[in-house]
Amino acid sequence: MKIDIVIIAFLFQQRATVSFSEGAIVGTRRLLEPASLPGSSALANYTIVQGDEDNVFRLHETRSQDGQGVAYVHIETRKKLDREATARYELNITEDGNNNGFGGYLALTVEVSANCINT
Repeated sequence: MKIDIVIIAFLFQQRATVSFSEGAIVGTRRLLEPASLPGSSALANYTIVQGDEDNVFRLHETRSQDGQGVAYVHIETRKKLDREATARYELNITEDGNNNGFGGYLALTVEVSANCINT
C-alpha cells in the first residue's frame, strides 16, 4: 500500500517592519499581513512568542464575518512608548496553521520614532 502525504503550509512573510511614534496613544494599531492558506480563505491564529517581555504590544485579530478566519491582524500598543528607553523591538510572532501542525513565523521589527515638534 502506498500512502501519499501532502503538507500544505500557511504562507507567512518572514520579516516585516512597522513604526510607531513615541507620542502614539495606547491602542494605536499597525496592520500586519496575515498568513493564508493557498486556495483557501482559512487563516491562522497569531501569538507574540518572543521580544515583548514587558507586554508593550498585543495582536488584535479582526475575524471575518463568518467567524471562520482572521480577516486582519494588527499589532497594537498596550503601553506608552519611550524611544529613549527602547528605540526598537524585535518580536517573534507565530501562527498556528489552524492547528494543522504546519505553522509559520514572522520576525517583526517595531521601530519607535521620536516626536517631532516644530517650535
